[in-house]
Amino acid sequence: MAKTTNLLLILVVILLGANVFQFYYFNEIFPPGIPEEDVPKDISVVMGNITKYLGKMMTLEGYYVQSGSGDPLLLKNIEDFHKNTIISTQNYVQLIGDLPRSLESERGSWVQIKGNMTWADEDEGVGGLQYLASTSIYEVVTRFQGYPEFIYQQAINFSAYSYPNKYAVLLSGGYRAAKAYSRYWNDLKLMYSILVNKYGYDPQNIIVIYKDGVGEDTEMPVNVSANFQHFNNTFNYLASIMDSKDSLFIYTTNHGWEEGLCLYYYETVSPDHFKEVLEPIEYEKMIIVMEQCNSGLFIPVLSGPNRVIMTAASPTESSWSCDTEGSYDEFVYHFMAAVNMETSTGLTVSWHDVDSNGHISMREAFNYALFMDSRDEHPFYDDNGDGTGLHGYLPTSPTVGQEGYYGGFVYL
Repeated sequence: MAKTTNLLLILVVILLGANVFQFYYFNEIFPPGIPEEDVPKDISVVMGNITKYLGKMMTLEGYYVQSGSGDPLLLKNIEDFHKNTIISTQNYVQLIGDLPRSLESERGSWVQIKGNMTWADEDEGVGGLQYLASTSIYEVVTRFQGYPEFIYQQAINFSAYSYPNKYAVLLSGGYRAAKAYSRYWNDLKLMYSILVNKYGYDPQNIIVIYKDGVGEDTEMPVNVSANFQHFNNTFNYLASIMDSKDSLFIYTTNHGWEEGLCLYYYETVSPDHFKEVLEPIEYEKMIIVMEQCNSGLFIPVLSGPNRVIMTAASPTESSWSCDTEGSYDEFVYHFMAAVNMETSTGLTVSWHDVDSNGHISMREAFNYALFMDSRDEHPFYDDNGDGTGLHGYLPTSPTVGQEGYYGGFVYL
């Protein structure tokens, strides 16, 4: 009798367990009345085992954005778009096919997209979702501005240049087309305009190293693409023409990581190599402003006499896009507003001109950018050549050899 009772209890437990599983399976995994292909899936789950899903109709959910090359993307995490780090292919898919115009107003929104799973670029590991429908659109979380509409080719021949004393190199690699966000072009273009229109740089003495060598509009020329060879050639060329009376301004933006500064199509410049190409150059003063993630890595290596170096981030952290100022990057946007004494929208700023001489020194520019930077990043500064860098406000009246002293006499 006891054995029979025990068997009955075991059978009841098994039946209850089966009912619970069945309820969960059909109500949680496949809610009643909703086909499997309409149940939203996590991007990382699909991309983590994409071969399982290839050729299947499904619904994915994420943030709708456009890449630097104009490709529509669905991101798992919107912060991936704002950081200047390279997004893992497991955290996004590229949308393929004819998308409705209604999606244009949903940039930055959390959406659900239904389509057929395929490869967008199998060699690169980029998944693609052949668009069928937008099954639902949620409230807008954030917005972006400044997406490129047209691409133009414009190149300048080095041999046509005439060189006075002030030179500049503006560089953005973008890593690859889909990662070359439009804010990087905007960073370079605004800096270019400030150098020419406010500081009198000869446009022919500003070397723009950008992505694949093709500009996003005609407002700024692009000299060469951002590959390793052109990077080396640029600084070798400057070493051949500059002397001890000249100045050099170096401005970098786009992605960075623990190995260094990203160029285009997977190439990287390490801090040691950057030091190597700068060593032969003669100059009176050199200013280096770096926006990329992990940019603080470069200070211990590039620090030296008569050099001012600013970085948007420490050696171990990400740098960020602007939060409210538009399609630029946070630290360099405020640096540019400082040296221009005006924001990109025309708002005058002058309170940071501490000595009231009508000109903005590198010390004043850094203090302003640090004060205005509202992102989760830690800008660093070095101008005394000790290679340590400082995160914090520079003193208004530093002593000789103290961080900020030399930069107080250095202007663009």
